[in-house]
Amino acid sequence: MVNNLNYPTMILKNTFRLTILAASLLAFQSCEKKEDKPVDTDTQAASDNEQAEAISDDAMRKADAATKGQSSFKLSDSNGSYEQMMACATVTRDTSVANTTTVTIDFGTTNCTSADSRLRRGKIIYSFTGNYFAAGSVRTLRFDNYFVDDHKVEGDHTITFAGMDTLSGYYTWNIQANSMKITRPDGKSHTWSSTRKREMLTGAQTIFDFSDDSYQISGSANGTNVNGVAYSVTIDSPLKVAVSCRYIMGGVATLKATGISDRIIDFGDGTCDNTATVTIDKVSYVIPLH
Repeated sequence: MVNNLNYPTMILKNTFRLTILAASLLAFQSCEKKEDKPVDTDTQAASDNEQAEAISDDAMRKADAATKGQSSFKLSDSNGSYEQMMACATVTRDTSVANTTTVTIDFGTTNCTSADSRLRRGKIIYSFTGNYFAAGSVRTLRFDNYFVDDHKVEGDHTITFAGMDTLSGYYTWNIQANSMKITRPDGKSHTWSSTRKREMLTGAQTIFDFSDDSYQISGSANGTNVNGVAYSVTIDSPLKVAVSCRYIMGGVATLKATGISDRIIDFGDGTCDNTATVTIDKVSYVIPLH
């Protein structure tokens, strides 16, 4: 015969056991879900954006230097930096159209190695009207079968000289990069467009000597990486670039894409080195710069 006095106690014990079992199952499922979630380590979009930014800035610096110099690549100074940096290219100037100058930097049809160790071939074509340093003057930059380290570069830039910024005191350019496409040697490509503000930090006092020029860049960009992932980028702290260094030297940007965590890209403290740090979900990864 069952002792009815113990019946409530048995119910309580069984209920307690079921509660513990249910809690254990929930904890196990929760752990299992966490373990099943892959760790997000994809830095491809950050790397592709950096490559496009670097190639774009390099092309503009080459065009500026060619415009300031002579067709033989000699500047008014005597330090030889211009010849050393672009010795394997030929510069021509076309002024046949009234009030328009077109500067063509031709690296030839086969790769040549510049002092920055990059391989280049093809042409950068830079055109402007009127006075080169007149506020409001517009320049265009485009590429003709142009390659950097066997990466084909396509697209164009519209560059407007805004004169001296009244707040910063720096010479300023507004730059629109349109429909940039970079195709790798393996055939994969990524696209990039941007709206940026470029300010000259040093070099304004020696305007015909490009070797001491340095800039800061602010603004935004968007693109699609080689895996087809669309992204957008906002520059949070201005990027630092200089003629004396082939890499982006400083600044911070945030990269966003649908369905993934933000990527915080830190280019460093102004030191010329070939790495940047990408932080994803509070974990940092080092990527090489182009």
